[in-house]
Amino acid sequence: MKKLEIKHVRLIYDEWKCIERKSYRQKRIKNPDFSGFLALIDIEKVKEKQVWSWGKESLTVCDDGMKWLIIVPENGKYAVTVYMNQEYRPVFWYIDIIDGIGVDEDGMFFVSDLFLDLLVSPEGEVKEEDRDELEAALEQGVITECQFAQADRTAQELRLYLEKNFQEFRVSCGRRLEEIMVQGN
Repeated sequence: MKKLEIKHVRLIYDEWKCIERKSYRQKRIKNPDFSGFLALIDIEKVKEKQVWSWGKESLTVCDDGMKWLIIVPENGKYAVTVYMNQEYRPVFWYIDIIDGIGVDEDGMFFVSDLFLDLLVSPEGEVKEEDRDELEAALEQGVITECQFAQADRTAQELRLYLEKNFQEFRVSCGRRLEEIMVQGN
């Protein structure tokens, strides 16, 4: 396996080269219901749509008119990306387990990605992805035992929460969308 490194991922997701044109907004929120960072990408034009497989289903995650809502709670242990269709209806959730959030010199929010991810279907089914990368990062000394344990614990807690409270999670994501759609801070 190649040498791994903790990825510095800007919430504007510049690494998605299939996107030709998009608009982006970000906001820091602090209220009794949620404290953290929000970003919204409105994908205007893609070179080629991106379709992921989920069992026998195909889920479009990147296409003209789609929206991506990124939610990062203040504690900085995970980042939720809600892939939404043109009508702002969620089609898929991707949860990155992270080691924190920051702000680049240009004011752009970023996260430090810790390899492990949870994927959540529209029905609430949860799958874990890239545990092998998390384990390899520990073996290579890229992350500490503490970072490994925190990533593992965060993924387990999120999985349990989602299995018991998926509808509550969906409603919470909807509230975050409303918050970022409101102009101003």
